[in-house]
Amino acid sequence: LPRLGGDCTWFGCVPSKALIRCAHACHEARCAARFGVKGIETKEVSCDWQQVKQHIKSCQEKIYKQDDSPEVLEAAGVQVRLGCHASFRDAHQMQLTRDSDSDGAGGGTSVVTADRFILCTGAGPALPPLKGLDAVPFFTYESIFDLDVLPSSLAVIGGGPIGSELAQAMARLGSQVTLVGKLMPREDDDVRKVMSQVFQRENIRIVEGRAESVEKVDGGVLLRAG
Repeated sequence: LPRLGGDCTWFGCVPSKALIRCAHACHEARCAARFGVKGIETKEVSCDWQQVKQHIKSCQEKIYKQDDSPEVLEAAGVQVRLGCHASFRDAHQMQLTRDSDSDGAGGGTSVVTADRFILCTGAGPALPPLKGLDAVPFFTYESIFDLDVLPSSLAVIGGGPIGSELAQAMARLGSQVTLVGKLMPREDDDVRKVMSQVFQRENIRIVEGRAESVEKVDGGVLLRAG
């Protein structure tokens, strides 16, 4: 485990909500006239992607330092052991084997004894079985925050909460976004209707089909949906 904090701090709640805050600021600037704000040329509103990334990083570092760091947990009475591999000896004993040092020397082992163990191994993105995916560049909800530049166009596969919020945020920041999949499939129809109207108003294209294949073409990537 290279660092504490898990999905929420590094890939989920914190970076996504920081991204949404930046996107909301851009959107509000474009719509400011309806609230009586003057002096903003809406066609000139754009985002500084590097500044957006810096805002995301600063939010992550703040949360990490105040809530997730080993020092914070140790101060709260939690023993932290990093750089180890864990394996069970039996139902009440876990063996910790320290990773090898840079010179190849091992760091030894220790045993933790407890009545109960809780396994919190985290989560990761599940890649869809798309033909040609291994031959094209793509991003997941983990790597999207590390984009070097804001893409001029973006296809988001999946219309659930994560896909929908990323689609809207990137569109508000300036990308032309196409969302592939049923929008908010687990929500009631009236919720989906409202979200569809909002996305249409914000020029987010929705293709309610199933993504089937991708391939490289001149100028980008072609995605086919059925």
